[in-house]
Amino acid sequence: MGTSLPTPGKGVLGMCDSIWQSTLQALYGTLFVENKEAAFSNRNLWRSLGSVLGTFSQKNLFMDRQNRKLQIISAYGYGHHLSVYTKTVILLGFLLVGFLCYIFVEIIERKFKQKSDKSSNCQ
Repeated sequence: MGTSLPTPGKGVLGMCDSIWQSTLQALYGTLFVENKEAAFSNRNLWRSLGSVLGTFSQKNLFMDRQNRKLQIISAYGYGHHLSVYTKTVILLGFLLVGFLCYIFVEIIERKFKQKSDKSSNCQ
């Protein structure tokens, strides 16, 4: 079996990604009511840019000066310099920061909605 993820693991990751994407779509829909088209196009722009950068960082072309030929090395950024544990800690750190930012946005949005409900009820 090599180092690839077994098929059930790929299915679970696919389901998690679909849940995450639909949650983000709903969040953008509720946060940017007046400018939905701009919000979704901006989201797609940054998502596409991240995919392009990820693709270019996976395969780096370099010229081997000793053999005078072009070689392709498979490296994911500085992935070949870091251990699996270090990369996992970095990814978990980004996940934690993203989760905390999501909670922060939800709290701010709830407070804003409560203020707008109170002001509309008073009038």
